[in-house]
Amino acid sequence: MKHVFINLLMHALREMPDGGKLLVRTFARELTDDMVLNGRSAAIFKAGETVAGAMLQESTPMVPGGGGDEALFVIRGANAKAEESGLGLTVLKKIVELYGGVLDMVHNREKGNQYTVLFKVQRKE
Repeated sequence: MKHVFINLLMHALREMPDGGKLLVRTFARELTDDMVLNGRSAAIFKAGETVAGAMLQESTPMVPGGGGDEALFVIRGANAKAEESGLGLTVLKKIVELYGGVLDMVHNREKGNQYTVLFKVQRKE
């Protein structure tokens, strides 16, 4: 999973050739409703279950600051549109699914892309 997150971060950075900010949030929450990702029902995540996840969101232009409990990485232009290397999103999605999770991407022209990685939390009894 370490390599999934490294590749996902690098993918997000390459999509910001002129700089911007990358917000990374981790969370755990109990679902009150069935999970909906990108407008579709995610059948494996049901109401009453607890999920843990990470959300990466890119944004341009660069806005200084940050706050709250998110980590903020400010990226200055690095001609990142150069040759793509690392694992593609399809491969990353499949790896996450093999571990019982989901990788979801939402594209927003003004705010950038948002990547969400979710897993069910299994409680020890």
